[in-house]
Amino acid sequence: MTSTSSAWSVFADLLDPPENPYVRDPVGWVRDRLGEFMWSKQRRMKVPDDLLPLLVSPEWVEERKLRWGVTSPIYQSKVLGEFPDISDDTLILPKWIEAAQKRTLERTRRPIIAADIARFGEDETVIMRREGGWIRVYRAHDKADTMLTSGHIAKAMRDIDDEPRKNDWVRAIIDVPGVGGGVVDRLAELDLPVVPYNGGEEPIDKERFVNSRAEYSWTLQERFEQGEIDIDPDDDKLAAQLGSIKWGIDSRGRIKVESNDDMRKRGLPLPDRADCAPIAFAGRANAAPINVESHAGESITGDLMTKAW
Repeated sequence: MTSTSSAWSVFADLLDPPENPYVRDPVGWVRDRLGEFMWSKQRRMKVPDDLLPLLVSPEWVEERKLRWGVTSPIYQSKVLGEFPDISDDTLILPKWIEAAQKRTLERTRRPIIAADIARFGEDETVIMRREGGWIRVYRAHDKADTMLTSGHIAKAMRDIDDEPRKNDWVRAIIDVPGVGGGVVDRLAELDLPVVPYNGGEEPIDKERFVNSRAEYSWTLQERFEQGEIDIDPDDDKLAAQLGSIKWGIDSRGRIKVESNDDMRKRGLPLPDRADCAPIAFAGRANAAPINVESHAGESITGDLMTKAW
């Protein structure tokens, strides 16, 4: 039966229904009959050959589900085709992120390396490079021990220092909780300029923020809102993570940022890249770096420094 005759059959039934099984619910019968017709029409529809390469595969959808998280705004818009669930507690709005992806800011040639350190498991070790408001993921890897990660950061710093036309030498700021302290110790031992960062420390503004992580995340949010950030337009992983983080207040009215455990409860992957970005803009990035002399006898991780490197 052709589509035309199928359509005529449907509307003929609507005008003069045979034995109407929904006699007590004529509206429901009309709805179901039309729905049946439209569904059968969709199943018979042939996709034009020139559109086939544009269709996404189930594998693509599954990969994005793991990469972005099903509750992230970017998944809702790009996979489900829905308006993202944006609430007042979203830290960085998707429109600010999209604008930052399209923006081109002049690089200051004063490089800073920031790193959020993981060891083994699903987490990523993320190394970012920042110059002014321009920031990019320099390297990201997983399943690497702290010695290998230290080597990657040391090489990145030396490679950047070898670049021409810089206005300053590169320095590194490293997240120390967990295994990050061992990386700081090793870089300091190599006499590379490194600054430790701890998001759980007291903030500068103790009346407004719960901890340093909340303070520097809020600073990053303000930079996004004011158009002072330039991020990689092809890094959808960073964009998804930035748009998924929420904020709130504690009983004293201080600003706090959603914890990684709470994000896991919402079905989201850990925001390793989004966690690294505020580190790059932290005020400690401009602090005096630790060097071998000042660091001697003051290992952040204690017996890790006794290990053969």
